[in-house]
Amino acid sequence: MAQIGVNAWVWSSPVDTAEFGRLAPIVKKMGFDLIEVGIESTSDLEYTKAAEVARVNGLAVSVCAAMGPDRDLIHADESIRSNGMEYVRHCIDAAQTIGAANVVGPLYSAVGRTWQQSADDRKKDIDLLVGQLQALAAYAGERGVTICVEPLNRFETSFMNLASQAIEVVDRVDHQACGILLDT
Repeated sequence: MAQIGVNAWVWSSPVDTAEFGRLAPIVKKMGFDLIEVGIESTSDLEYTKAAEVARVNGLAVSVCAAMGPDRDLIHADESIRSNGMEYVRHCIDAAQTIGAANVVGPLYSAVGRTWQQSADDRKKDIDLLVGQLQALAAYAGERGVTICVEPLNRFETSFMNLASQAIEVVDRVDHQACGILLDT
């Protein structure tokens, strides 16, 4: 069954517990089936309370990862990659607690990061990303959550702009808990 949802960032950023409680009835009254909540800081939202608010309002929930400069799964700096992995695992745990089926977003690099790559550099980064996503998909699958890679426009990233690029990566990850989000 298809669900039509809206990201809470349309109204507010960051979305904390009080703001989620304020927005959920508005989203439902507008006729949406789902509210997508971005996790900017790992301490903004009380996930158990958000789950209850969503339930009371008859809304499904999706979690959106906010990938920043210190949360980049393909960065050259290992500590930044590790922080990115830890953050995405946090988002997966949050999704499980909230009852969200999906964690979506540019699960590869920081939004706004653009750079030139040779074909060899791109292949190396894709290989690295596939390994990172395989580990995250296994983690997500154990928790009943699916991670969904989202290609972004060329002004937000130079790495994954096309659906075909996302398909290439997800096909290589080859895990039922890894899919694609095409933002409309």
